[in-house]
Amino acid sequence: MVGRQASDLLQESTAEGPHVVMPFTGRHYDLARQMCDYFCNFIKTGDPNGKDLCGLDLPRWETWSEEKPCTMMFLRDGAAPSSEPLPPFKSFISGQIMERMRKI
Repeated sequence: MVGRQASDLLQESTAEGPHVVMPFTGRHYDLARQMCDYFCNFIKTGDPNGKDLCGLDLPRWETWSEEKPCTMMFLRDGAAPSSEPLPPFKSFISGQIMERMRKI
């Protein structure tokens, strides 16, 4: 599987054929794995949305814009999109980042 760490995966052969098994579990590992899935999808396609390690759809991460600042919250129960207005400090930082990106 492209974009996956070998240490994260075990491949077993069964009567149905080979399949991937995640040997590690737990809330923190699952959260880190989901963040890596978004990152790997973004690297491969330029879009963080897609499938996770197990082939399931990830929660949709909408495109961020100043008019519609959609963010992804990585919470205890997994990722969840949020379109809540950014707090003042995050709004300031986001504005600074966008300003610098316009200059590139």
